[in-house]
Amino acid sequence: MVMTGVSMLLAIWATLCALCYGAPVDPPQVGPVMLRSSEFNDAISTGIWWIKFYSPYCPHCQHFAPTWNKIYKELGSEGDPYDFHMASVNCVEEADLCGQEEVFSYPLLRLYKDGNATENFPYRQRDAELLEAYARAKMRGLEFTKPSTTTSAHKATKTKLNAGAATAAVTESTGPTTSTSATTTTTPAAGKNLLAPPPQIRPPQERPENVNIEGEQQEPLPNAAGISVDIDADMMDQIVGSKQGWLIKYHSPYCPHCVKMKPVWDKVASGLREVINVGEVNCETMRGLCRKAGIEAYPTIRFVAGSLHHDFEGLREYADIAAFARSAVNSGKLDSVHNQAELNDAISQSEHASLSTYLFFYSENTPQEYHDVASQLAVSLIGKGRVIKTQSEELASRFGVNSFPAFYALSDSSRWVRYAGEDMKDTPAMMEWARKNWLALAPQLTPTSASTVFGHSDYLVLAITNGEDPSLVQDLRTTALSYYGHGNTDSSMEGCPSVGFAWIDGSAHSEWLLYRYPSMAEVTKRPAVIIHHEAGRRYWDTDATTLQAPIDMSRTTILSALDSALTSPHQNPPKGVAHTFWGRIVNIEEHIRAHALISVAVVAALVLLFVRRRRLLSVPAPTLPTYRPMEGKMD
Repeated sequence: MVMTGVSMLLAIWATLCALCYGAPVDPPQVGPVMLRSSEFNDAISTGIWWIKFYSPYCPHCQHFAPTWNKIYKELGSEGDPYDFHMASVNCVEEADLCGQEEVFSYPLLRLYKDGNATENFPYRQRDAELLEAYARAKMRGLEFTKPSTTTSAHKATKTKLNAGAATAAVTESTGPTTSTSATTTTTPAAGKNLLAPPPQIRPPQERPENVNIEGEQQEPLPNAAGISVDIDADMMDQIVGSKQGWLIKYHSPYCPHCVKMKPVWDKVASGLREVINVGEVNCETMRGLCRKAGIEAYPTIRFVAGSLHHDFEGLREYADIAAFARSAVNSGKLDSVHNQAELNDAISQSEHASLSTYLFFYSENTPQEYHDVASQLAVSLIGKGRVIKTQSEELASRFGVNSFPAFYALSDSSRWVRYAGEDMKDTPAMMEWARKNWLALAPQLTPTSASTVFGHSDYLVLAITNGEDPSLVQDLRTTALSYYGHGNTDSSMEGCPSVGFAWIDGSAHSEWLLYRYPSMAEVTKRPAVIIHHEAGRRYWDTDATTLQAPIDMSRTTILSALDSALTSPHQNPPKGVAHTFWGRIVNIEEHIRAHALISVAVVAALVLLFVRRRRLLSVPAPTLPTYRPMEGKMD
């Protein structure tokens, strides 16, 4: 009893000391190491690395985080003998690294071996049992095939070996049992409990090709060779009739831009291996095919999926083309939502990806042609918006839908715009409606997308933020809806100049902004707004009331400045967009307007000087008498 009491006192004393000196009683929670750009290449240069690329703002990433930590805890030091490691990369903090590694969606699980990327985790399902089985296979250098019932198979085979266990059996889910020598793995560290690898691990040579987990034949993987194939008229007919998407380059061998782009295109084909088919059409030898496709300039890059197609409008760089292709792959396949919670989640995902959201209501009796229009709309909005479909009665009641089909553009879950056209089968009209509402929903502008954004409206209200601020973006969208007068009802604005709304991260793109708008030198210090007129190459950056203060993010100030720019453009003098000819003309014109009297006096003085000079030049010079010699005799 005395010893017990002493032990208790010592334990209490140790705990108090730990608390007094700030030492934690419980060990800190351990998780996969976080890799940064400065250490990434050195870290993965040796061994096997399984890395999660994620964004802390991505709902799927947030949901997956506990599973990832659980896997790390379950595997423990099991991967040490195989030099197997787990790590994470925050793509918000390490954006350059994720761009370098061509990470275009989150979360992405990728394997690296000795510094080289070997494969991405190939399944949409991400439960802990499946991921643990996958990790155990990869650390041992074995091929992995997903079973039809991963959880039950794993639970049936998950047994701990006693200390000193030397082998772990690997069984087949189908077919005869293989020899012991081919299916056992010697444990490098004796005395360590090891979970037997689950039965879905196969040697590479026994992996079935082109067969899914139910044994059904599947279409071959797209672009399995990672090359761009030449396309002729017969092959184009097959492409239009197929379900798989294609990224096609229309070019001419005599086009300098096409020749310059060839290395980039070859890299695109290689980088998109097993992602999307890649091909090219030589318009010198296939003139009829290019004429039928409506090709007017070279090179033209087009996504084609059956009868759906959309042209790439960005920079002809690898990262931009690859991002477009990955976004396009499943663009025609609409995601479904079934209730308000799922819709809120979808809108949140779209906002984090800087996409607008469109909602397609349909019923069981909705004809297929309306579904085709929705798919074409989704393809035309690649990189701009996302189309979601629903049959939810809950959502139909909330949106007041009493007839099907119906299309809505959503600002958030409580503000929307309904398509007011008479014919929803009119695809061009639907696309024009979506285009207008895309800028009404305030997408993000970047230097890459600037030409597309500026070209979609006559005037653009551009909010310049200091970093990504969701609250400011939402305020801008509220202002946009207020300007259009949409609220929750249908409306249109015929006969008025088109106005769009967008935002740009001023801290990330300050050099580009200052190059175009030199007066915005303080954009990285506080949020501000400019109103850009593309046709006139001019912009307004001051409040219409004071004519001096910058346009702030308040709805009243923005709408007042916009009204002034539309109705009395010279009352609040605009500035010319820098480094453009017409921008210089605007600056000269506005300088003259601002100093009218001085300008008139200078012009009058110049005119008088010119007239006086002309008069002086027109008066004949006086002539002197000429000498004439005298004739005859002198008296």
